[in-house]
Amino acid sequence: MIIVSRFIEKVKDGIIKIIGIGAAICPICRNEMKSHGRCTRYVEISGEERRTYSLRVFFCPRCHHYHRELPDFMIPYKHYSAETYAEIHNNPSNCFKCSVDEHSFRRMRAWVSAFMKFGEAMAERIKIEYPSLKTNHDAELTESKLKYFVKVVANSNEWKFIGSPVLSG
Repeated sequence: MIIVSRFIEKVKDGIIKIIGIGAAICPICRNEMKSHGRCTRYVEISGEERRTYSLRVFFCPRCHHYHRELPDFMIPYKHYSAETYAEIHNNPSNCFKCSVDEHSFRRMRAWVSAFMKFGEAMAERIKIEYPSLKTNHDAELTESKLKYFVKVVANSNEWKFIGSPVLSG
């Protein structure tokens, strides 16, 4: 998967088509990828109804891997937006705004806390490897930091290491 911050949204028949701006680069081998169709993804955005998105799927001709292009407000393998996760993390008393049960609410808060630590460590590691790279992980808002860390982890092909019981869910 690759996370894009710059994209265009086109709505047709209630389905939001996401089209990233710029070339799609493979997070594994850094080769330019070719478009290979679309897939459907459902995401709930901050207590609203579930939205349907059409996402591009890419194929890398060099390493033969497929990757989905996700907008930065989506978290890979999650059904709620980054905004919803940040809201749950910041305001534990506002559980009524999100349509999740108490157990899921606690699990989501734990995931954000653990992921933020993992993202911070990843950003620091990347900063050591590439000293001239500018990072913005010192942002004040949880949502901004969460989006940044999701992008860093996914685009560096490190999401595969998020399999521990604390981070999965």
